[in-house]
Amino acid sequence: MKIVFISHTALGSSYVVGSHQLAIALANDGHQILHISSPLTLLHMFQSRYKFRRKLASRGPHKYCDGLINWVPWTFAPWQFSRIVKIFIRLFGSTIFNLRSTLRKLNFHSVDLVLIDEPRLVGLSYFFDDAHIVYRPTDIYWVQKNDSSIINAERLLLSKVSLVVGTSGPVLQHILSLGFEQSYELIENGFEFNGEFPQKPDLKAPFKGIYYGSLDDRFDHKLVLEIALANPGVDFVVASPDFENLPKGLPANLQYTKRIPYDELFHRISEFDFGFLPFVDNTANNGRSPMKLYEMYACGLPVFSTETSELRRRKLPFVFFFDSSLEIKEKLLELDTAILDCEFRETVLKNHTWTAISRRLLEFVENGKEDLSDRKN
Repeated sequence: MKIVFISHTALGSSYVVGSHQLAIALANDGHQILHISSPLTLLHMFQSRYKFRRKLASRGPHKYCDGLINWVPWTFAPWQFSRIVKIFIRLFGSTIFNLRSTLRKLNFHSVDLVLIDEPRLVGLSYFFDDAHIVYRPTDIYWVQKNDSSIINAERLLLSKVSLVVGTSGPVLQHILSLGFEQSYELIENGFEFNGEFPQKPDLKAPFKGIYYGSLDDRFDHKLVLEIALANPGVDFVVASPDFENLPKGLPANLQYTKRIPYDELFHRISEFDFGFLPFVDNTANNGRSPMKLYEMYACGLPVFSTETSELRRRKLPFVFFFDSSLEIKEKLLELDTAILDCEFRETVLKNHTWTAISRRLLEFVENGKEDLSDRKN
């Protein structure tokens, strides 16, 4: 199958997100994938945080791995301009430099499937009239970006698609609230783990926990500080590339350190006793589908997380909700370690790998095509 994957983030960036993993899983299964990320504009020319993306863009479309082409394009019309008037919204995607000729050169002008994670690139959908177009929202974007014009982009995109795949219950409910009445499915984000699940020794104090990832407005610094102060016998490590505006006067058992390279991730986090996910309590976090849940558990770590409606819905046996008063040491000592058994972990996680998820998604697409055909007949 020939697939165009339209996503916000660029393959090869310093962090790995679900769209990257899904694109790679589809390519590993023998499909031909063109991954197009949000384009750069003149507004990004001199901003240091876009330096690596500019480097990727300078390469043009290039092979990322077997079966997968990565393209970070340039465009004439930035989103800040396109969003001002509804009729301009599609310009952000449709004015990409040499779009039509590049698609022809790569032999992706005619494809079987278009997966769109990024609604602001709705303009790209107009270049694939013969393809099956699927919207795969991974967040409640307008809340996450504090930009209500994204809702207009979503409504326009939903008029072009026949199927929606949401990665969480709240995300899917948001899409349905916009009036989408065709086929939809909830398929969560997953994880990819190559190797055998490590055998974990019995849990014994002193305990050490880890969070890894971005320290953006979804991360609750205040909660982490309160938890560390309430658990003086437990060590907490936050590994991230982001070190701006860190809280002052950190306790001795709370350490912020540089990010863990993804190729070292599973080996490094296996050395810890538990993972923690300190989400800010807000609408954006309520709809998150974090890969870290399954990555941590694959390495034998129970996970302590802020409670969200999505995680409550999943009822995962290895996830425990916490607040600033939770005594983590006591909770770990009382834990039924059977949930950390390798075979039990494999049973829980087998349907959450990106390989399993990519196949489930394509099965849903194929069934959706048949349903559409039946309706037309």
